[in-house]
Amino acid sequence: MSISGVELWKRVEEYLDSQGWEYSTSSKAIELNFSMNNQLEKCNMIIRFITYDNGKFSVHTRTVCPLRVPAEKKDHIFELITRANYGMIDGYFSYLLPDQDSEEGLIEYNSRLYCGDILPSLNDIESSVDFPLHIMTKYGDAIFNVLKHDANPEEQIQCVEG
Repeated sequence: MSISGVELWKRVEEYLDSQGWEYSTSSKAIELNFSMNNQLEKCNMIIRFITYDNGKFSVHTRTVCPLRVPAEKKDHIFELITRANYGMIDGYFSYLLPDQDSEEGLIEYNSRLYCGDILPSLNDIESSVDFPLHIMTKYGDAIFNVLKHDANPEEQIQCVEG
């Protein structure tokens, strides 16, 4: 049984609606804003649907940190996210320049749920949405401390990962 992008989109919306979360949609993505239980205070999530040439699908979740990374902090953030990524089983942190003229970058956590041609369960959708939020919550204070308090990235990772 093959699924369509519309069915996948509706399944994700079904999960978001079941949680009572507010979100906005465009022709390409679903966007949510979340309050966080750390010094970041909030984050933004963008859910996109990828269609491969063979007709298979995946759900791509981008969770964006609200803090901009000034050029002088970039090396420290690179060290922090490299150390964080080292043990990741699912997903990864990345650094992104929003546009060519920008000197301040963004930190985001990316994750994918490969669906193939099978409609994922609500539990699978829940994991694909909740896990990136968990990761941004877990590492949020470390990101904040490196950006705002010149904290040592290695020490911050040790605080997070024990």
